[in-house]
Amino acid sequence: MNPYDRLRRFRPARLAVITFVVAAFVGIVAGPASAATGCTYNAATQTVAFTLDDNGILTVGTGADNGKILWDNDTSLPASQGQCGAATVTNTDTVNVTGDGDPNTFVMDETGGLFAPGNTSEASGSSEIEFSVDLAAGTDIYQLNGQNVADSIVVGNNSSAGQLAVNIDGDDDPDLTSTNTNTENVTVNANSGDDSVSFQGGSGTGAAYTAPGAGVITANGGNNNDTIKPSLSANVDSWNGDSGLDTIDGSALGVNEVFNPSATQCDQDLAGDGLGTPATLTYTTAAGGADAMTTFENFTGGTAKDRYCGSNVAGANTFTAGTGEDAATYEDNTTAITADLSTSPGTVVSTSAGTDTVTGLEDVYGTGFQTPSSTPSSTTSSTATPTWTWCPTPRSPAPTTSTCRPIT
Repeated sequence: MNPYDRLRRFRPARLAVITFVVAAFVGIVAGPASAATGCTYNAATQTVAFTLDDNGILTVGTGADNGKILWDNDTSLPASQGQCGAATVTNTDTVNVTGDGDPNTFVMDETGGLFAPGNTSEASGSSEIEFSVDLAAGTDIYQLNGQNVADSIVVGNNSSAGQLAVNIDGDDDPDLTSTNTNTENVTVNANSGDDSVSFQGGSGTGAAYTAPGAGVITANGGNNNDTIKPSLSANVDSWNGDSGLDTIDGSALGVNEVFNPSATQCDQDLAGDGLGTPATLTYTTAAGGADAMTTFENFTGGTAKDRYCGSNVAGANTFTAGTGEDAATYEDNTTAITADLSTSPGTVVSTSAGTDTVTGLEDVYGTGFQTPSSTPSSTTSSTATPTWTWCPTPRSPAPTTSTCRPIT
């Protein structure tokens, strides 16, 4: 045999081995590509499987897509990926949402309607599709976009801190639960309608919601008149009333609270709530810290000590105190106030702050412009005779306790 023939005969095999080695090396260096966000429907089990690569949104279709479960691989509408298989709100019982271990954002969008009634009627409460969420490792976000009608949304801890549970339709069981504590951040956009958004648990969601780790809670009321009920989650959460006449309601918390919708200091602690000088535009409790608070007009306190900071807060605002010793302060108001607690509710009137309606107050701290014009009445309080305090000196420099005197 010609030796060159032998060389030619073995050359293809040697090249194949080299090609295999190079391919294996390239595979090791590049690593496998992560799976893309995807959505599948299993008709036999009436189940949607939604797997996330970074972000994803599920929504209920309208118009030509009425009742279809639509999806997309980002967090905004329209859901351009289309229908999730053949899934609709009437042939689906369960939606399983699974993250990929990276930071994920899952948006549950109900602007087109509720994920209801589902395939199987429930024995009690309202029938709906049940969501089970496992966003895995990474810093994750769950976002709920409410309907454009009046919603009643309750967020709680399913069984432990950060194990999220959400009730969306006002019945006695949650619509969404997380299987672990990997959902760090929660955002609720209530949208249009007179909405109630509570993070205080109940309605089948367990205890009040507290975000795990450094997670934060954000609630946006949207249009119309909304009520936000905060929890005592320890991080700096954000409560936004948006347009309409909106209310922060801490009546069920049973802790000292300070509502400061003003842009000025609020250091006069007549009721002894012990919360110091809260930052401007904040809702403050000892356990929950100082949360950001914007565009709220009404404030409801609870059974402990409440303080309302009304200096130069324009508009007809309402402060409803609870059964503890409660105070309203107008220490930095730029015009004189006229406080009248002889009726319940009473009023505090000034040019710069408008007419505020107050109920259940024991203490009012005025400006350095004048003595209040009427005598407080003990009938306005269930715990003590009200005390008015005013400072006859201007706010600059700030008055000390010795410069203020009670009016009886």
